[in-house]
Amino acid sequence: MSAIQDAIPIPRTKINYNLEALRGFAALVVVWHHALLPAYNHLLSPHYQLSGPASFTPSGHFAVLIFFLLSGYVIEISTKPITTRTDIGAYLKKRAVRLYPIYLVVLLFTLFVATTAYSWQTKLAHFTLLQGALSPVMMELNPSWSLAQEVCFYLLFLPLSFFRVPPQWAALGALLVGLINLALGAPVIFLTTYALGFTFWLLGAALARFLQDRPAFQPTYSQMLSALLLFVSLQNFNVFLTIGSKLLALTGGWLQYPANMSWWHTILEPVDFAYLPYCLFILGMFIGKEYPGRKIISRVLMLLPLITFRYISTLSAQEQYNLAIPISCYVASLAFYFLPTLVERQAKAVLGVLTQAAGISFALYLVHMPLLYVFARVDVFSSTPLAWLVRAVGYLALCCGLAYILEKLIQPFIKRYFT
Repeated sequence: MSAIQDAIPIPRTKINYNLEALRGFAALVVVWHHALLPAYNHLLSPHYQLSGPASFTPSGHFAVLIFFLLSGYVIEISTKPITTRTDIGAYLKKRAVRLYPIYLVVLLFTLFVATTAYSWQTKLAHFTLLQGALSPVMMELNPSWSLAQEVCFYLLFLPLSFFRVPPQWAALGALLVGLINLALGAPVIFLTTYALGFTFWLLGAALARFLQDRPAFQPTYSQMLSALLLFVSLQNFNVFLTIGSKLLALTGGWLQYPANMSWWHTILEPVDFAYLPYCLFILGMFIGKEYPGRKIISRVLMLLPLITFRYISTLSAQEQYNLAIPISCYVASLAFYFLPTLVERQAKAVLGVLTQAAGISFALYLVHMPLLYVFARVDVFSSTPLAWLVRAVGYLALCCGLAYILEKLIQPFIKRYFT
């Protein structure tokens, strides 16, 4: 994931503040996910972790898929066709100035706080954004796997733009490459996860072309808040995920990764396409463009999760209680969608805050993970619910503060220097 800005102006596209709000929300979801995920929740508070409903974690993985689609969409609408060496140089310079300085500062900070002694090969791979392909990914900076992939996508965009390859056909090609490599036992160990990520990215670009000349529609603030609440709850109620898992099981393991592969080589898998209908629906809501059957498709996607409630009714009372947050979010999502002016004033305020968060989203996405490891070293005042709350508030404030310094102070200085 990265926070995407314009590349080579077409001229410069008008900022879509609704998309900015979605980007800010997705970054915060990733922070929430890592702070409470069982594998990492001891970092925030070494001696006390949340349990029961409060320990719910939304899908950070879903957020990254949204980021890939959003990145491809924005690059497509904000980049003119690349036809000359000057175009290539301007495009690469814009991308490098936007991403690498912040990443470099966070990487140096990560190496300073890391408790693991990483090899020089791993460090070099991170400095060149080849982690995940040529080296392990540092746990203290594990969100950088998606940035490494996205930089690769930016480079692949150059020949696609130069030769005018339609993004939908490029997406099909990337998907086939990923699946064939997987069916052969993943001989190129990193190829499938990169190819599947590139497929999502290209589908974002294809969406931009598909919606380019479509008439606009204006969702209400309540409906956009509804989409965000659906975003939070979806991993528990995604019917397509169940269907996709069963279909993949019928392949007899052909489309499954070999055992004992590292997580950074298997982070994206075919079943992730079960999230695609909702990725497109949510992104489409914030883009605000009409498409054939939009209202019917939207209503069906909003109501489909109700099917899973039959299964939920068979769970124990404790298991149902543990799902209180996603259930509440989904019910509220339905209310705000089908009663589109129910909470307009409050929803507008929430989206305004999220739009501001988008301005620091890239740095926030990177810096929140090494900061978790810093908090893990401070084990005092970490044994009670109150201590957890204080640490959580302090952690979020520190994440946002450092992200602000990186995005609003350091980044503009570097940008002025190079431009």
